[in-house]
Amino acid sequence: MDYKVILEAIKGKNVELRHDVDLSLISAYNMAKIENEMGVKSIYYIRFDCDYYNPLSVGSVKMLIDIDKMGHDIGLHVDSSQVKGYWDVIQYVREYEKQGILNTFNFTFHINTDITKSLTQQSWDGWTNKSLVDKYISDSRGEFDKTKLDWIKDNDNFTLLIHPEWWMHNGTKEEVIAKAIKEILP
Repeated sequence: MDYKVILEAIKGKNVELRHDVDLSLISAYNMAKIENEMGVKSIYYIRFDCDYYNPLSVGSVKMLIDIDKMGHDIGLHVDSSQVKGYWDVIQYVREYEKQGILNTFNFTFHINTDITKSLTQQSWDGWTNKSLVDKYISDSRGEFDKTKLDWIKDNDNFTLLIHPEWWMHNGTKEEVIAKAIKEILP
């Protein structure tokens, strides 16, 4: 399915379009350009501790600046394995807000755990946890089919979570992951 079909389906609706950038910042950048061409704004949640991309490299910073210039928000995607409680989250977000790349005080957890789920309704020193606790639909694990597209067409006032790597490459899940990883190799 072409990503533009999804964007057409949400046109004119109250949809929070968000992207958890788990594997490929290049895929996120390409997705942001498509959204910009179609007049769609979204939020990109970036991982600073990702094994697959470095958001502080010169090329990555240039892409993130461009994503910001397109009018998209850039938030923080917090690694749940680093979180044992409230103060870990505070320390995590403070550390990465210093980098100056983020243009919003929104964050999400990468892979929810019992601990992170227990932390969803707390105050975060000016930050907002955008955990998916309300009505939402997701393409997690690369799973998106006509049933999900029909749900999007039939609903309004929801969050749509899209992972860029699943939409900017073709193939099986394994091939998509391999292609996304290959983007970052020299």
